[in-house]
Amino acid sequence: MKIQFPSHKFVDALIVLEKNNLKIPVDVLSKLFWNNMPRKPIPANKIKKYMVRIVKRNKKKFSKDFYEFLCSDANHLTRSVSKHIRKLANTHENLHKIAKSYKILENILGIKFKEEPKLFIVKNFPKPYHKIKVWDMFVPDKEDLNKYSIAAGVYVLQDNQYPILCELFIWHELVHFLMEQNKKHNIHIRLLEEALADIVSLIADWKKFKNFSRIKFYKNVLYIARKNTPNSPFAEYSNYDIVTKVFHRFGYKGIQTLARLFCRNEDKKFWSKLLFATLNDDFSFFTLPRFKPRTEFEFYITERFSIRDYLPVKAFSYKILNFILQKDRSKEEIFKKFGNKRKTNKSLRNLVKLSYISLEKKKYSINPSFVETLKSNFVKPVK
Repeated sequence: MKIQFPSHKFVDALIVLEKNNLKIPVDVLSKLFWNNMPRKPIPANKIKKYMVRIVKRNKKKFSKDFYEFLCSDANHLTRSVSKHIRKLANTHENLHKIAKSYKILENILGIKFKEEPKLFIVKNFPKPYHKIKVWDMFVPDKEDLNKYSIAAGVYVLQDNQYPILCELFIWHELVHFLMEQNKKHNIHIRLLEEALADIVSLIADWKKFKNFSRIKFYKNVLYIARKNTPNSPFAEYSNYDIVTKVFHRFGYKGIQTLARLFCRNEDKKFWSKLLFATLNDDFSFFTLPRFKPRTEFEFYITERFSIRDYLPVKAFSYKILNFILQKDRSKEEIFKKFGNKRKTNKSLRNLVKLSYISLEKKKYSINPSFVETLKSNFVKPVK
């Protein structure tokens, strides 16, 4: 099989894996590649060529000494590319092994799978998502199962594989799968579910492998993504600190309580109260003893993200979101309201990529999973 990689995540993963041998700060080298590599996935055997070309193309931007350091680091990375590609030959087998370890998630969340999760490694996602390439994997929700007759399970694009991260993302998607099976409603609260899946995936990976370097690896790649594209879908979960706060205060019992409450409670107003009470350090919804971290892993998880009390959205995009929130809008209506077609088009594309809005029947609408978050005070416009 001809393996391809989403170039940025793959190179970031390589930089983190090789960071101890690199002379230049990892975020400097990563930013260079992020700003210059093509946006589409590229064949693995061409990544070395792109790396060399990028360094040479930017020669005039740097002093002679810095350029020489840069060349040595880029050469080091290009030598390591082939080694890591060979290691990825068993990636699909590793993903299936993690999917078969689903009982670990049951123990963490205190909730049972109603059926054994299935893993589908596919060339394209099922229709109507078959043209989407920016996702690496996804889990169909109840609406997808009923409306489009998509088989339940976790879908992974076969060409979008990269070191360790892909395995951690399988845990993440399995949490979504478990929640979808057990929810008594079709409410999707992005603020909660993404953060829950993110933290639980790390706990599961630790319980499975007891390999602390994997957890640190994830943090470091996420750090690079946040530095380079702070508003990207890959980085945005770090803004959602509610589950981190709950785990910090109540540990594993807090995670289980949060998951059970979410599966059983159909009242959106209840969730708005709980979410934003917790964001303001009001934990009256939990009647649990205070958690005391004991292991290095537990201390690390509770300190993993810097706490943020808002989700940053660029000011111009924020205005567009609120305009669409009033009612679904066509592109022409949005152009008429905001002018500057080039800037507006760019914002719309970015908002679609972030899954904040979607385009159906030539009209943009706020994704249901983002409506409650947008109406709250959690979303803040930034420059």
